[in-house]
Formats: sequence, structure tokens, C-alpha cells
Amino acid sequence: MKNNNFFNATLTIFILLITPLSAEGVLRLNVNPLSGGNNLRFGRINSTAEINEEVKIRITSTDGKAYQVFQRIEEPFLNEKQIRLETNIFKTYTISGSNSSGSLYLQQPENIGYADQLLYSSSSNGEGDSFTIVYAIDGSKVRSVGSFLGKILYTIRPIGGTAQDTVFLNVSFEISGKLKVTVVGSMFRDKVLLNPKYDYGTEKSVVQINFEGNRGQNIKIFQEIEIFPHNELLEEVNQDVIQFQTSDIETKGKLLQQNLLSLQREQVLLYTAQTNADIFRIIFSLNKKKLEKQKAGRYKGKLKYIVEVDNSRQIFPFDFELEIEPVFDLQVNFPPGGVSFPKLLPMSPPQIREVEVFVKSNMYKPYVIMQKIISPLVDVKGKEIQKEYFSIKGFLEKGNPGKVAFTEFTPIDQGDSGIYFSDNKGSSARFKIMYRLRPFPGMEAGDYTTNIIYSLGEK
Repeated sequence: MKNNNFFNATLTIFILLITPLSAEGVLRLNVNPLSGGNNLRFGRINSTAEINEEVKIRITSTDGKAYQVFQRIEEPFLNEKQIRLETNIFKTYTISGSNSSGSLYLQQPENIGYADQLLYSSSSNGEGDSFTIVYAIDGSKVRSVGSFLGKILYTIRPIGGTAQDTVFLNVSFEISGKLKVTVVGSMFRDKVLLNPKYDYGTEKSVVQINFEGNRGQNIKIFQEIEIFPHNELLEEVNQDVIQFQTSDIETKGKLLQQNLLSLQREQVLLYTAQTNADIFRIIFSLNKKKLEKQKAGRYKGKLKYIVEVDNSRQIFPFDFELEIEPVFDLQVNFPPGGVSFPKLLPMSPPQIREVEVFVKSNMYKPYVIMQKIISPLVDVKGKEIQKEYFSIKGFLEKGNPGKVAFTEFTPIDQGDSGIYFSDNKGSSARFKIMYRLRPFPGMEAGDYTTNIIYSLGEK
């Protein structure tokens, strides 16, 4: 009898212990990042990246009561210097269709905050379920650097009830603070090459600057000439020959010097902003009017681009080269029919023919233009005009240097003679030569013509 009583007593106690647990049921959360582990790790985030991580939330529910799931930031995101990040860098949303029953909320990206955000409401019978939530960090909005830690709190509570279950999820990520700047020429990585034969804005006259990783700091970019371009005789190029301007490529910051500007010896501010990443170009060109007076040769110099961010700076040196090819050209425009005098009669008034002469030279060496009368002035029968009736006169247009040989009508001798002499710099020039045939008594009526050759040579 004693043994049976002991068995009954023990059985009764066991039933009393387990009955309350079955009556209360279970309402529990389980939170796990899909990338594995118990912490949500984003790793290293640069200034141009937006990183997404997914978290699986599972709910165990056996009490048959409807419930809701919430989230909020429990501990702010702080780095090792206790700098707090703004919550606008952290967005969150649930993935539609990732649940089996109940209703998902927060299906559009929103900032996660310090107040409860409703994520999920169960069906009326409170059955268990699971769903996926996404967290996204926008690196372009981060204004501080370092390793950041924070904590998200998840809460599940029955509708109309007071009991709840909570789970914490640690969040970690690292914000890289290195500013990356790239400065390259379009043809040569660290060289600007200009040549008059290249058109404006071609690939050989462009420098492109882009950067990323700026964390809201004030960034300034300058251009500075270290050695002004000069030739082998240390003669500097005329400052107005070389021009530059900045060019927009969907640039976000403040772009200066967008109008053509002559190459400056002093430091010039090109760009300033606080944006995290940007890109723009500097286009070099040549002033064609000024170029006409520039001596031929190869001019070499050095410039640099300076990128300043707060108290630090990066310097990018560039070689600068201007190639001006030699020009030594003579152009002669004859009147219609050349130097000919048709239908001349003994008593006719004098006839004058004008020849326009152009010289382009950047050799900076004095030159002379020669004319050669191949044959005397004759008619169709070979009858020669006496030389005192055939004369020449030069006319130098206003503003042109040098001098013409004949300032008054002077009889022409057959053979070679100089008709124009440049200044000591060998400057380009433009002038006219007038040929006059004066009829005289006893001459044969008819058409008269001659052949003239012009040549250009150094003195």
C-alpha cells in the first residue's frame, strides 16, 4: 500500500507542473540574417555604393491569438569616436510575398527610426509565419567614416494583450574614408598636347578630373602653371595663344571658368563642392588670331592640378606641350586673264592690272619676295613694248609691316627683282602690285601680255 500511494502522489505533482505551460502557448520570434550568423554585417561601404542585406524573421505561435511584429532602432549607429550617423542613410522594407499568411506592411523603402514600425499582422487565428525584410545603406549619404555598430529591436505582441517577446539584432558596417581622385589626359595620361592642326576640343587637348569617396567635406580643385611653356631658346609662348575652359559632364558641384580664359600663370580655382563624387573636364584650345603671330617651334611647360580637402591636398603634375609647325607660304591672286592688256590702241588711256600678294610666315626670319619677268611685254605678233611704257608700283596695305620696293610707277626690267622686303621678324604681310601699260603714238594696236613668276625666300 505504501508503494501505490507514493506512485499516485508523484503522478499528481507531474500533472500540476506541465498543465500551466500547455495553457499559456508559445509566441516567439527568431531573427536571422540570410548571409549567416547572428549579426547583420554589411562589411565595407564606399561612397558610391548602396548595400542591401536581407533578414529572415520567423514567428512561432501556438496560442491562437492574433499578433503583430514591430521593429525600431534600439541603439544608434556609432563609430569608434562615438559619432552618430543620421538615420536617413538606413532604409528598410519587407519583401512582398515572402509571408504565407497574415499581412505585410512597410513594403516601400522607408527610413528606420527610433519609434516602432509595424512590419506584420497575423491572421485572426494567430498562426505562425515567416517573412523577409531588407535593409539598405546608401554610402553616398554617409558624412562620417569609421566602423559603426548599432542595434535593432524586434517586438512581437498579441493584439489586445500585454505579453510580448523581443529579439535584438546587432548591425555593423565600415565606412571607408579614402578620397579617390583621378586626373588623366585624353591621349596621354599626364600630358597635354596642343597643335594647330587639331580642332578645338579634340581628344588631345582635354584633361578629365573625377573623384569619389568625399564624405561631405569641402573640396576645391585648382590649376596652376609651374613652368610657362617655352621653346629651346627659353622664349615663352604668348600668353593669349593658349586658352582653356571647364566643361560640364553632368557635374554636381560648382564649376568655374566655363568661359574661355587665357592660360594663367597664377593658381586658378576650377571647381568647388561638398558632393561625394563628381566629374568634369578642362578643354584646352588655341586662339587662332594670336597664333598667326606666334613663332614656330615646340614649347614645353609644366602644370599641376591641386585637390584640396579641408587641410589635406593631393597634387597631380602634368607636362604641357605646344607644337607649332613652320608656316612659310606665298599666295598670289592674279586678275582675270592674268597680267594682260587687251584691245590696246595708241591713243587709249593707260591700263592697270592689280595682283594681290599674301605671305604667311611664323619662322621669325626676314624674307624677300622676288618677281621674275620671263619675257618682255609683247603682242600676238611678238611685237615688244618699249620698257619705259610698262611700269610697276607696290602698295602696302595699312597695318602691314615691311616695305615694297616701288612706291611710284617705275619701268620694269626683264629678269629678277625684289618687290617686297619683310621686317626683321619676318611677319606675315599683305600687299598689292600694280602693273601699268601706257599706250604711245606709233604702237601696234592689239592685245599685250607677259609671264611673271613670284618667289618667296629668306634674306
